[in-house]
Formats: sequence, C-alpha cells, structure tokens
Amino acid sequence: MPEHLRQFAEQLAVWTEAIIEFGRTPFRRVETYPQIATNQGIVEPPLVFWINRQSLMAGGILLVPAGDLQAELERGRSCALALGLRHFVTWEASQVRIWQIVGDSIKEERKLPLQAPDQPDTFRYLLEELLDALKLLAVLGAIPAQELSPYYFNNLFLITMQQTAGPLLQEYRRLRSETDGQLNNLDEHAREANRLLLLKILSALLFSRLPEAIHPENLEQSVNSALALLSAPLQEAFTCKILPEEPALPLESAVAFHHLLLRLGQLSWQQPLQRAETSLHELIKGWYGDLSKLPPAAVYIYPALPPIVTTAQLVLSDSPVLLAAQAMLAKLRGGVGPRLICGQLLHLNSTLLANEKIYARLLNNSPITGPQRHEHIIALRKSWPSRRFKLNTGQAHWMWEFIHLLGICPPHGELELEIPAVCLKTPADDVIWSILAEHFQFIRIEKLDETNILLNLRKAAGSDESFEIILPEETRVVADPGDPPQLRSRILLSLALPADIFNLLGNELPWVAEDETTERLPGWDIYNRSKLYRLFTEVLCLRKKSTKKSLGIVQSECRDIPSPDALQLKELETLAKMHSRGGKQASADRLLAELFSCPAVAEIALPQKIHASPSAATDAMILADLHDTIYEQLVVHGIPNFPEQYLYFLEKPELQRYSFTPPLTVKDRLLGQFILEDASGRVVEGYGEELEQALLICAEIGKDEVELPQDRHQLTRLLSYYKKDLKGLYKVLSQLCYSRIEESLLARKLIKKLWQKMHLPAPTWFKN
Repeated sequence: MPEHLRQFAEQLAVWTEAIIEFGRTPFRRVETYPQIATNQGIVEPPLVFWINRQSLMAGGILLVPAGDLQAELERGRSCALALGLRHFVTWEASQVRIWQIVGDSIKEERKLPLQAPDQPDTFRYLLEELLDALKLLAVLGAIPAQELSPYYFNNLFLITMQQTAGPLLQEYRRLRSETDGQLNNLDEHAREANRLLLLKILSALLFSRLPEAIHPENLEQSVNSALALLSAPLQEAFTCKILPEEPALPLESAVAFHHLLLRLGQLSWQQPLQRAETSLHELIKGWYGDLSKLPPAAVYIYPALPPIVTTAQLVLSDSPVLLAAQAMLAKLRGGVGPRLICGQLLHLNSTLLANEKIYARLLNNSPITGPQRHEHIIALRKSWPSRRFKLNTGQAHWMWEFIHLLGICPPHGELELEIPAVCLKTPADDVIWSILAEHFQFIRIEKLDETNILLNLRKAAGSDESFEIILPEETRVVADPGDPPQLRSRILLSLALPADIFNLLGNELPWVAEDETTERLPGWDIYNRSKLYRLFTEVLCLRKKSTKKSLGIVQSECRDIPSPDALQLKELETLAKMHSRGGKQASADRLLAELFSCPAVAEIALPQKIHASPSAATDAMILADLHDTIYEQLVVHGIPNFPEQYLYFLEKPELQRYSFTPPLTVKDRLLGQFILEDASGRVVEGYGEELEQALLICAEIGKDEVELPQDRHQLTRLLSYYKKDLKGLYKVLSQLCYSRIEESLLARKLIKKLWQKMHLPAPTWFKN
C-alpha cells in the first residue's frame, strides 16, 4: 500500500478512537493492519472495528483501495468471512461504500459521497456517519454460528495465542534466574509451550474428553487428565515435555485459554466435525507453512514441519509441538501415523531405521557442553565401535549428529540431509571426509542458500560415477576422481565459483595428477600471485605452511588446486615478458585473462570477510530503558540496610561503635583473633568470625562508622537475617531482568549494574 494511504488509514484510526471514547457506538476498539488468516492467506486490512476482540466479534472492516477495485473486493470478502461478517467498507477517492456479501456475489449496500475533499473536517464527519451506519450491520450482519468458516476459528485461536504469549514468555524467562542464565532458547520454548497447550485443549475438546466445569486455576491439570482418555498415539505425543521442569501456567494465560473454551462451546465449534478439522489443519499450516514441501522418505529426523506423506514410518524431533501436530493430522486423516520419538538423534540406533530413505535436518549450531560431551561419546562408540573420535566441548552439535547418523545408517540406505555447507569444508584428512570416502557415494548436492546445502548420499563403497550439484541458476556435473582430496576440491569449487570461472576447470585449468607438480615450473609464480589462485585457496580453505620463509600452501594440498599445465605456464611467462618490454608490468590477473580468453578472470572479486557490527549501542539502549523501571520496583520491594535495620530484632542490645576508612583488609588472623587495616593505615582489632565478617561487609557497602552488638549470638542472628533478605532481593532482581530481556548476557549485565548501584555485598557472600 502506498505510504500516503497508510498514513490516511492511521489518521482514520485516531479519529475512530476519539469517536469510541466520546460517542455512542457498539465498537470498543479499532486496530490498524491486523493479520487476519483467510482463504487467500494472511490479509492485513487497514482498519478493523472491534466489538470484542478477545471473542473475535468484529463490527466492520475498512479497506482503502489503491488500484484494482475488483481485487480489493475479493480481499474484503475473504477478510469479512474470516471475521464472521457479511459486510465490509471501501474508502475510495470520491466516496465510501458499504458492501454486502450475498452468496457468491458482492453487492453495494450503501454509498456515502465525499463532499468538499479539500476540508479535513469532511473526512471526520464522514467517518462518524460511516460508524453510525455500521451500528445496525454490526449487530444484524454477523454470520450465524453454524455457518462460520474454519478461518474464523483459526483467527480466534491466533488471537488467544497473542494474549497468552506474553505471560508465558515472562515465566519461561524467569527460569534463567534459577540457573543463573544457563538455559538457552527460552523464548522459543515459551512459543512451543503456548502452541502445545492450545493443541491439547483443542484435542480434548474435539474428542469430547473435557469435563463440563473447568476453572482457570486448574485448567492445565483438567486438560492433562482429559488427554489420558485419548487414543494411545495422541496420548504419547502429548506427554512429551518441552523442558524437564516447566513453569506453571500463568493465571493471565489460563484465563485467556478458559475464555477460548467458553467461546468455542458457545459457537459449537465441534459441529460440523469437518469444519473443526479444517480449522485445526489451517492452524497447523499457519505455523509450519506448506505441509507438502517435505520430500518422501521413511524416516524423518528433526523435520521443519510435520510430514504428511504416506511413506513416513518414523519421525524423530526435539519439538513436542511438531510431534503433537503430526499425531493430530494422522488422527484427522483417519489413518495410522508414523512412530513418534521425542528426543535427540544420538538416542537413535540402527535397529529403528528402515533400509529406505532417511531425511534429516542437522542445523543445530549450539555448542556441546561438558555433560553433553559424555553422552555424545557413548553414542558414537555404539554407532562407530571400531573408531575413536576426539570430541571437544564447544563444537557444534550438528557435526557429531551427522557422524552418528552416518554410522547408524543401514547398508545401501539413502540419506537426504539438510546440513551446513561448512561440513564439506573440513580438511580432506578430517574424520568427515574419511568416513564419506570409505562408506558413502554422493548422489546429489543442492545449494539451498549461502550457509546450508541438501546432501544426498548412499551408504555403499565409493565409485567413479558422476553426480549433480544443483545451484539456483544452473546444474553442474561433477565426476568422482576416486581421490577424496580432489573430490572435495571439485565439490567446493562447483558450489562456489561463478559460471565463467567454473567452465575453465578441467579445460584451461586441468586437475593436477597425483604424480605431477607444476609448482616449480616457469610461470608458476605469476599464477601463484593471481586473484584466481587466491580465490581457489579461499574457497577450498587450504592451510598455509607453518614455515617463516614461505607463505604458500601445504605441499600435499597444492595438487587439489586446478592449475595451468606446463605448456600454458610457459606461455604465461612469455606473455609477461612481452608486456614488460613496454616498461609496464601487467597484472597476473590480466595475463591469465588473456591466456584463457576469459575477461572474468581479470574481474574476480574475492569474498569479503563479514565482521559483525558492534551492538554496544543497542545493548546500552535496552539496559537504559529498563534500568530505572526495575530499580524503582526494587525500592518498593525493599533494599536492606545493614546493620541499622536489623537492630530492631534485638531486645536492648549492648552496642560497640567502630570507625574506619573503607576499604578494610585482613592483615592477620589467629585463633579467632583478627586484625584489619583501613585505607588510612588505622588498625581495627577484634575477636570472632562473625564480627570480622560484619566489619568487612560494612566497609564493602561504603560505611565508615557502625554500631554492632557485642554479643556474638546476636551478631550471628543479624548476619543470617541479612543474608536471607539479600537472597530474596537477588532472586527478585534476577526474575525481573531475565523475564524482560531476551539475551542472557544483557540480563546479567543489568543485574550486576543494579546490584552495584544498591551498594550491597557481592552475591558470592550470600550464595556460598
């Protein structure tokens, strides 16, 4: 939509809000450009007038046509039916029209002409007239419940999820406060939990397993009890947990889900059954996109969407929502779905794999932790009993999942893997290429984007057959030379080189045979200085010599680079001498371009290393926005003041005054007696660990004069009370920061900054 029309729609929304606030109208809210699921996909009408948004009771839709009126009318029809209406409005250049949907046709219901368009007040008065005209239609023009489309219910589901998402997200982020920020992907886990609970509610309701009376406080428990009455496949799918310890459902989210249950019961969502099933299918389709995109296979590992193909026998995923959606789709189709396993690929063994095609998405770049390393080593010993791998923490999960899958793949089994392209850039003598060369044949490689490829393999002894490499613009054929390092080079160059340069391979730039070398021939130095040679070395990720005298490539890898033959190198040197006679030195790239009759060689642009732009400014803005807000909440909660605040717990204590200049340092300690020294060199002596601790804490928080109880037991009580309050305050601070900041590192920075601002002891004191 043109920008001026978008601004016009926003101005109409401002006027509508004023009319709703001060006028008499059934509308309670106006929303600009909401996303509405329709039979045309997601449509964003400029304005929607809501009577009750949570119950999906709309009173009108306003469109601002920019061009083709007929196309806009079709959008209006789709949007109106998806919101349970038979009317919508178009605001055109010279008039405003209300349209009525009658069967398959769209008829003009009423026309409001635009008078004096050069006067801004005219538009506001016309808007008031329009809203007045929509009053009756909003009440009488709604579609009866039995005629509502599946898309209406789909939008009801989506609006409910919007309301439940925020509280759930905060609860999941608070989990990091209990693990000091160690949990990752909690935003994704919260989104999964929201979807999973919705599927549970709809499944229990669809199959009439819910009790008649449910209260928001025990909604989750009631739904889980109802799911125990479903068929075994659905039960198994819904028992998968997103986290071992999940937070309780927030009351705000429970109330929204409870409202959805009441609304679905009011509208008899289950009748007719086909409509309910279609709305569920559209809901799942909205989450995952086109459900028919997956290739046919017998086993699916970490698929991006639920496989609906009839060939599926096993689905392994770490997403409980995907498995629940898979079970629901199988139930709706009335067939027996595939076996579902919730977990990690490393828990899979060869006995569960059919001797058929296996499809897997191995894109988990998260680093392996210490405990996970032990699990990986155990799994790899089972999949590769005759091999021992050096597995380090910090390496990406996908690499070792890839190696494990190669090990458990049955003989002659076919693999189709979506995997990072960097897997082929590992050195030729690395474990990946060693396994591929010994046990697998390449069938096809497809470049999906700049980071990922689709790799087709067959578990069989290597062959000299050629295979295809599919790029977005063309398909290339690579012959297997029977030599793993050269095969690696041919694959990587085929994936990365532009067409003009790629066409030189094998012709003007032959591959160097194992018993040949061109490194010491005349003309080699010119080729070695060229951008073409540097391009090859960067694409192939070849290692540099470790000697100080030479900056060349390791000798064993030189032959992996295509090179001009001896005759061409000699001709190259001759060309260089001819150009130098005129007193000008021609660049190596121009000489090669002339030699190969390929101008593209002289115009090679080497890949630029992308450096991440600093995000310090953005981080500072996030912290600044929350700093004052959270600090005010901490003040309301209460910041402990030691020791003055805690002396009220004691009855007539005998106090002793201590004066010093912070900080205090321990100079000596023997048999309970201690000697402290302040910044001015003055000595403070005393007896007892509790007194020493109290003095050090007072100095740490900036006090220079303090009164402490002489009784050791009383002082110990004060310290225990203080520790307890500090622990509680730190927990509140962690929950506030982690629940509002997505990045754990930023949350920890804000926690540290606010704790320092409150002049409190370091957390290590009360944590230990």
